[in-house]
Amino acid sequence: MNKREYQTLYHEFTSKVIASSQYLESTVTQSEKDLIAPLAKSARRIYDLGTGNGRIPKFLSELGIEASIYGIDSNLQMFFQASEFQNPRVKFIDSDILDWLKNADEGDLILCIGNTMGGFMDEKYRDSVFASIYEKLQKGGHFVVDYRPIEAVLKNDIVVCREPQNYGEIIITMEEINGEKIRLPQFYPDEESFRQQMMTNGFAVSNPILLEGTKYVRKGIILEKEGTS
Repeated sequence: MNKREYQTLYHEFTSKVIASSQYLESTVTQSEKDLIAPLAKSARRIYDLGTGNGRIPKFLSELGIEASIYGIDSNLQMFFQASEFQNPRVKFIDSDILDWLKNADEGDLILCIGNTMGGFMDEKYRDSVFASIYEKLQKGGHFVVDYRPIEAVLKNDIVVCREPQNYGEIIITMEEINGEKIRLPQFYPDEESFRQQMMTNGFAVSNPILLEGTKYVRKGIILEKEGTS
């Protein structure tokens, strides 16, 4: 299956998810708050990549921090939901993540939460996104990303097919929404390979943190661009 076919399946699935509010996560779990909040309190410019319905920027705006907060997403259906939220410190941007990063100023906290990385199914695109994140992150800044471990997917999901990729796999699972079965392709990193790849890119990488409170098992890691800002 080629890149376009994967993206078509992924778009069909996300459209179904958006239409079914019971599958659309709108809250920030306590474990996500515990992961993000300590880093956000000292940040001045925060980017939420793949912001979806804007749940992370909305949470950040409630912390009373001084940072400027940007939520970036190219899904118009999600973007319209996010942009209804009004706060002078929060700006939502309709754009492809990589295209936006190319012209962005440096940030000191970059987030990629809610399994956004699962939508990075093209190897070149994915590598370019992570290289751009490193470039746009200030020294001493942090990049926080979460993911679904491959072993959890294989154990808990109905797997249709698997395709090895650079430091992970694309796995197509069968998901059910309102009684309709829909194929979902996503990229899932091999934890050790992904960790080594990020270290090769220049990041210092934390140990994985289990993110509880959602339908799927997820882990989060904090990556730091070493040095002083």
